[in-house]
Amino acid sequence: MTRPTPVLVADLAARILAAPPSAGPVRLVCIDGPSGAGKSTLARDLVGALAASPSWVALHGDASGPPMVHGDDVYEGWDVVAGTAGPVEAFTALGERLVVSLVDPWLRGDAGSVDVWAWVSSRWAGNRAVPATPVVLLEGVGLAGPSLRPHAALTIWIDADPALRAERVDARDGLDVAAHMPRWRAWESAWHTHDATASHCDVALRT
Repeated sequence: MTRPTPVLVADLAARILAAPPSAGPVRLVCIDGPSGAGKSTLARDLVGALAASPSWVALHGDASGPPMVHGDDVYEGWDVVAGTAGPVEAFTALGERLVVSLVDPWLRGDAGSVDVWAWVSSRWAGNRAVPATPVVLLEGVGLAGPSLRPHAALTIWIDADPALRAERVDARDGLDVAAHMPRWRAWESAWHTHDATASHCDVALRT
């Protein structure tokens, strides 16, 4: 994968830390884009850059990185939210669900939480607290949507050539997800087109 350069990642980290809190005491960072674009890689790089920053240590009190929530943690399987009629309804409901479970508690100064989906057993497998730290990262399809954007200090769109994205997904996930990917790609494309997510994000990157 062609990763965003360390200089770019460091610049993004500095921009995040310089921003005012956007959801209670939290600077929420939302990273969106299609499957295989590099969302998880960018998020991990940002966690490392933030943890290495003296400004983060001053805000947080230590060098442990900020918490990160992945889309794969919170999707209710391939349907995103069970019982919804299609991609627009599903990703809309997901954003609203995360505002209730994360943003609303942060606005009160409390820890948020997310239910975590177990893909192998196709069921919810517990609840994870997401404390109101100075920065929290969300990465995944639909996680810079209209419900979450107003509460974000920074929104990032990341994309890549479709053929390259498909190669990355195949290399990462293999046959386990191959049968599901045509539908998933149609869903994420339908959602991103409906929402015009790319045009609403503060930063656009290509890997």
